[in-house]
Amino acid sequence: MIMKRLNLILAMLFALAVFLLLTQPSFVIANGDSYLSDYIPSEGSYSIDGEWYPFIYGYTWVGNLTYHPATADFPRAYITSDHDFYCHHYYEDEDFDVEYEPFLTVDEDHQFSSNIYIDINLGEYDPETQAMPEDYLSDKGTVWVNVTDLPAAEAGTDYTMFAYSRMRATHAPRADDLWFRWKSLESSVSFTHRRPPQ
Repeated sequence: MIMKRLNLILAMLFALAVFLLLTQPSFVIANGDSYLSDYIPSEGSYSIDGEWYPFIYGYTWVGNLTYHPATADFPRAYITSDHDFYCHHYYEDEDFDVEYEPFLTVDEDHQFSSNIYIDINLGEYDPETQAMPEDYLSDKGTVWVNVTDLPAAEAGTDYTMFAYSRMRATHAPRADDLWFRWKSLESSVSFTHRRPPQ
């Protein structure tokens, strides 16, 4: 009786996965050079063998890009951005090396890499012991960088900033040279930077 219920639940999960994949517009059949595309999705699934299943899925998101001016109580100016990312796969005989990194940039001359850099391996999926992949990459939070030393006129200087994050999954071993990318972007947020109060 328990096995019948378990099989029914697994069948329903599989049917749901099929439905979601068939209705998901960002699903991509990889051809080995998908990273050359001008369009890099922020969310989507890839297949390394031309089939709809199994697949690797991921998403990245950045938002709430904000400038925090220096004050008398806190004499440093900084910019912040929230981020969120996730990745898992359903390959029984493959594993993936996954890298993730967010960036904050002011104009074209000032790029800041946050202190967050993740590089992990997502091991093989075992359908006999896992209803869903137990090996996955997931995190969210706020990144910030100090911009106190940006040049500023007496009355302040106008800047434009943007935030982006990128995640790359490499089909291991790396010698296969088969990898997939996700990228998210928030851009064209303007602010006026002033010198810290004396």
